[in-house]
Order: sequence, then C-alpha cells, then structure tokens
Amino acid sequence: MKAQIIALVMTLLVASVGYFTYDTSSETTDEVELLSEYHWRDVNQFHNSMGSGYENLTNWTMNSTGRLHLIIDFNCFFDYQDNLTGYANISILEDGELVWSNVTSEKTSFSFNYSVEQDSNVIVRIRAIGSDTYPDNDFADWFVIEAHADLLDR
Repeated sequence: MKAQIIALVMTLLVASVGYFTYDTSSETTDEVELLSEYHWRDVNQFHNSMGSGYENLTNWTMNSTGRLHLIIDFNCFFDYQDNLTGYANISILEDGELVWSNVTSEKTSFSFNYSVEQDSNVIVRIRAIGSDTYPDNDFADWFVIEAHADLLDR
C-alpha cells in the first residue's frame, strides 16, 4: 500500500511539473498580413437650383487574393425643398457586379469585409442628386466621401 501511495504522489508530482513548465510563448501565432492599402476621397457641391446629378468612381485593381476590409465615411448636407431631398447612392462593384449599395442623405459610416480574387477590379462609385438652395439659405447641397480599404491575407 505504501508503494502505491508513493507511486501516485510521484505521478502527480511529475504531471504538475510538466504542466507548470509548459511554455505557451513558444507557440506560433499567425498574424494577419496587410497586402495593400487603398484610399479615395471625393467632394462635390451642387450649383444648379433646378437640381442636377453627379457621378464619380475610383477603380482599385487587387494585386493579391485576400480579404478586403472597407470603411466609407460619408458627410453631407442635403436641404429639404418642395418635398424633395437630394441623396447619394454609394456602391461597391467587383468586376462589374454589384457587391454592396446604400442610398443616404445623412452623415454616416459604413464598414464591411469580403473576399476578393487576384486581378479583380473593385470600384467605389458615388451617384448623387442635389441642388442649390433657395436664396434665404446659406448652403447648397454638398457631400464629402472618403473610402479606405485594407487588403489582408485572410
């Protein structure tokens, strides 16, 4: 019986030494690698009191396959006139196919992720309708859009 107790104590002692001396810092952690960065800014102020349209886009060619993390900040002023309010349609297209779209006439931010293939073309497009305001107002309709994207390896 004494030998069995000593064997049990020795087993527990060896197991506890192994547990407490295990080095977790030797484990490798895979970090996400930044492959490319993309930036775009567009600004417009409308000068026609009858209303007018606007369109602009930027084309980003992906150099690698990965995960695209995209942040869009949109700041604007669209005045309410005669039951009409200007607006902007912000769209993301990849190789001509619509990936995401949103219509807004208010200040907002968007953030999303999606997978892209090497040599694909990602297009950030803005289409807006606005007008100059009545003489009793100080500002015409305007917007500022900023887009930032990081292409990550996963």
